[in-house]
Amino acid sequence: MVMDENLTTAVANIMCESAEWQQAVSSKGDSLLIVYLDMKSPHAYISVRPTLQIVKDYKVEIDFRPYTLSYIEMGVSTTTKDQKRRPPSADGDRKARMFYAAAREYCKLQQLPLRSPYRLLDAELAHRAFVFAKRQKLEINFMMSVCLRGWGSGWREFELESVTQLKEALVEVGVNLTGFDAFMMDGFASPFNAIYSAKDIAKDPNWHKKNVNGTGPYKFVEHVKGESYIAEKYDDFHHGDNCLDRTEGYRIKGLVEPLVGGQIMAEWRATAPPEVKTLQEQMGDDYTNQSKTLMTLWVVSLNSESEPFKDVRVRQALNLCIDRHGGLPKLAKITFTAPRPSGYLLYDTKYALPDDELYQLVGFGKDAEANRAKAKELLKEAGYEGLKFTYSNRAVAHPYDHIAIWLMSEWKKCGLNPEMITNPTSKFVTIRKEGNFDATIDWAPSFLPDPTVMHFKYLSRDVNPSNYSRATNRELDALFDAQKGEVNFEKRKAIVHEFEKKALEEAYVLPITYTDRVVSLNKKVKGYVIANSHILNNTFRGIYLED
Repeated sequence: MVMDENLTTAVANIMCESAEWQQAVSSKGDSLLIVYLDMKSPHAYISVRPTLQIVKDYKVEIDFRPYTLSYIEMGVSTTTKDQKRRPPSADGDRKARMFYAAAREYCKLQQLPLRSPYRLLDAELAHRAFVFAKRQKLEINFMMSVCLRGWGSGWREFELESVTQLKEALVEVGVNLTGFDAFMMDGFASPFNAIYSAKDIAKDPNWHKKNVNGTGPYKFVEHVKGESYIAEKYDDFHHGDNCLDRTEGYRIKGLVEPLVGGQIMAEWRATAPPEVKTLQEQMGDDYTNQSKTLMTLWVVSLNSESEPFKDVRVRQALNLCIDRHGGLPKLAKITFTAPRPSGYLLYDTKYALPDDELYQLVGFGKDAEANRAKAKELLKEAGYEGLKFTYSNRAVAHPYDHIAIWLMSEWKKCGLNPEMITNPTSKFVTIRKEGNFDATIDWAPSFLPDPTVMHFKYLSRDVNPSNYSRATNRELDALFDAQKGEVNFEKRKAIVHEFEKKALEEAYVLPITYTDRVVSLNKKVKGYVIANSHILNNTFRGIYLED
């Protein structure tokens, strides 16, 4: 799209200041000024240059951060559907018009181009790109480049929601795009992200740690910590596929009795194979289920600060003791684990090591006796025959106890002396976080079978605190960054395989297997679709009860 000649000139004249902007955001000062900006607000666009003048006049350090305002909470519109403005009232319409009229006057003072927008805007992607540019001290150059063309044309000549145009704007101001696509995917598309209420944060920055709110398909009613929650239908939910009047959730210890008795109609975590068999027998045609392999990998993290596990031979020995090929099919019959070995990446996905390569690595060969003989040899070389060590376990039956009992048995076959210490979840989490263990059960949950998501757990401890092995490996860190920025599939896969092999060889984190999840339902429950993550498809959207 070709911009109006006058607008092109205005943009060029103002962008001449870009070197000064970059210098200002890089300046250090005695005090810090944090400024929040929403690119869909003309007043944010107007405020940039006066704010940068404060940096010069008062020698302060500036920290610009994106902040997404709500059209609805601001009273600009009752909805954002179709990107059309629907004022809540005549008074609300007047306020919105005054908002833009005031902006026009301020723009005249700075000779900034401004035209009223022809539609509502969504700045989420732009704000993500803003954060990416901020890593290179180019956030204001990027924002002003976008806003000059956007606000100068009433957003007719720049699509704020277009990744393509945002990338072009980043390149124009000198941003290096290496890793941009992975950055957008990993952060923006992550279901682990949350949108928090600005008014609640204003009351207390930690408000959401202890309280519940939200505007999904069901409204929060009540929560009893550790016991239950209640939610009711949100009548104004924009998708309109919330079909239940009310939902109730309970923390239960036994699954079979309440499902057979009708006290509950679904269990969302997972059902073990013996329970599935019992439910089928007792409920008959009233029982149904859905199954899927979860992108949650069960692992054992070895504490790199524990003296024996500083030696790679000892770590590899523990890995060699585990008969994955013989034991996992049996384990899968009693708990919800997959019946086959896997590396860190989910098997049979496009970046995973092929089986013939994986099974050549230490600990993954099919000859269990040969593996154990090698393990004993390594332990003898390292001076750790008969090693005693603690294994931290979480006090939850499935699959924790079952995995633990199996691992204890496997390690003892190599002459090792593990001691299992089981604690309630809160204490277990504290022990794992503080590193008060030799070995611990651990898990690596993902929502996407992509190396940037799945390999993140194995980066150095100072890069990722959730690497509970507490290990540091700069070679792995460099390989991770390299694959994240590589856009050629074959080249990226080669780097990913190098990371996988190196991490498995180091053996600070031992992959056990992935999770085979079964969700049990009363046959009246319809519309549910199981996902490959515990945190997906949990909002009850589309679920209804059949009479």
